[in-house]
Amino acid sequence: MSEPKDDSVLGEGSFALDTEASVDVLMNDATSMQAYAEAMQALLTEYMCENEVPNRRYLTRAMAGVNLLHRMSLQCTKQANARRMWDAVRSMGGG
Repeated sequence: MSEPKDDSVLGEGSFALDTEASVDVLMNDATSMQAYAEAMQALLTEYMCENEVPNRRYLTRAMAGVNLLHRMSLQCTKQANARRMWDAVRSMGGG
């Protein structure tokens, strides 16, 4: 799996933010993705403690999934912050 060249695009661009999503929706999505990532990390940690030689191929894929969820969460948070700032500028008569 190759690293994306642009941090605003995850994977091959299959995950895209809804351009109409509100700040609240984006933050809720970010929170959900973070919770999924934390649950996967806890499960993987427990698995590694119980098994001396974990299946490295599956473990690598699972950790890549955790990383992707973290990055998706970060992308939602960045987009929500940008929209919040843009809304503040518009409310002051700019843009």
